[in-house]
Amino acid sequence: MLNDSVLKVSPHGSFKVSQLCKNVAICEATASDCAERTSKADRYDWGNATATEPAFLVYLGCNEAELSGYLKTINTFYRCEWCEVRKPKYLKDFKAEIKIRGMQRYSDTHAFGLDYLVKSESAKPISTAVEKQSANSYTISLDDCLEDIAENFIYAESEYSHVPAFVLIPLMFEAVNDLIDEFSTSPEKYVSNALRQKIDEAVSEYLAA
Repeated sequence: MLNDSVLKVSPHGSFKVSQLCKNVAICEATASDCAERTSKADRYDWGNATATEPAFLVYLGCNEAELSGYLKTINTFYRCEWCEVRKPKYLKDFKAEIKIRGMQRYSDTHAFGLDYLVKSESAKPISTAVEKQSANSYTISLDDCLEDIAENFIYAESEYSHVPAFVLIPLMFEAVNDLIDEFSTSPEKYVSNALRQKIDEAVSEYLAA
């Protein structure tokens, strides 16, 4: 279903760990193992096997500051109730690795799936443990406001009133990114008179120093 890079194959070839993007990997039964054990496609009780595809675990690499936001998102929007935070075993470029059980392979109206996780993480700039990291006051977290944005959009557009907010959250994230791109190209269009006054004051203070 997704382009992948194999990180590990078990000694007997019964499962493999594949990296699907920079910070997402999965462990799943191999095709040959499934063919031989059709009744045991979910022999470890991971809870997400289907009639055609085996069960799998997800590994999500992240940094410590991102853990809280990821855990909330995984529980709320991916409907996964079992997660374990551990020292990275497969995604070693990161400070932490979240092991996730029970994620759907494909998204639907009930929950996001592995397909969306890979798509959304691939589109984000990833800061790894081996890259220079700096915490400053210019970092903006959208975790707590994207749902509000989606709900406000649904309220304003009545034709979507039957759709739960979480379905539109990834699209609202794209909309915010588009606005940031637009702002970076023409910031003068978005500077209010009050903010322009503050800019003038800051420039005057700098020149007078």
